[in-house]
Amino acid sequence: MNPASLSHLKLWRGFGRFLILAMLVVSVLPMPRGIGAVPMGDKIGHALAFCGLVLFYAQLYPLRRDRWRCVLGAIAFGALIEVVQSFVPYRSAEFLDLVADAVGAVSGLLLASTPLGAVLRRWDSPRPA
Repeated sequence: MNPASLSHLKLWRGFGRFLILAMLVVSVLPMPRGIGAVPMGDKIGHALAFCGLVLFYAQLYPLRRDRWRCVLGAIAFGALIEVVQSFVPYRSAEFLDLVADAVGAVSGLLLASTPLGAVLRRWDSPRPA
């Protein structure tokens, strides 16, 4: 994969790893009560989380093929989360959660082609050549 020319690429990669770890931790914690109060709140949460994750990583990897790898990696991560949740007594694995993850991941890819896909480049000055 070919990373973008960002001055703080290591920092951004570290932040991305933190996001992944945070998503994994949240996925094994008990579900907040408020999520059930919103119709399809769980699925919306999955889609938004994976949209944000792919949108973030798409900024680190601007080439189309690399962005698709980010999408596929996010979907695989979503599948891993569902497997892990199947072993947690107070959580359950659901195929529709994985579908929501995939919808979110593809949405993040689509958003990466908008001005939102260049936020990090605007915040981070390019590395000197």
